[in-house]
Amino acid sequence: MNQLLEQQLKKLLDYIEETQNKFAVRLFTQDIELTLQKLHGFPKNSTNHHTTYRTGLEWMKEEGIETWKELLQSNVPIYSAIFGFVPIMESGIPEDKLLNTAHGIPLGIIPMLLEQCLHKVGRNIYNYHPERKICDHIWEQYRYIWEK
Repeated sequence: MNQLLEQQLKKLLDYIEETQNKFAVRLFTQDIELTLQKLHGFPKNSTNHHTTYRTGLEWMKEEGIETWKELLQSNVPIYSAIFGFVPIMESGIPEDKLLNTAHGIPLGIIPMLLEQCLHKVGRNIYNYHPERKICDHIWEQYRYIWEK
């Protein structure tokens, strides 16, 4: 299941790169990372790396990996982790009143803030192509891949 999810996320990022550029992919992943850091509500300077959301860069440091290419070839499901589908190993199961929207991501409950990240990258497509029909089709593909 995790491998299939990883492939689908890679497909989305590849399609964004194909229809926009690498910079758009980087902005999108950074937006996702910042959003998930806010959703998890953990302080940025936390000392316990196994109970906090980690960005791609933090995964590289933790795994002792020098380049993004090496990270992609490692056994770390990096896209699943960046998008919050890999559960954070909490110090304990949070009480009901402490649950937040980030805890539901591994269960397939996607917070609206993450959806807004996709909408933002989708709106950008209209800056890359002058033909509205093409843009509409690309945007529909983004949503289709995301929802799958």
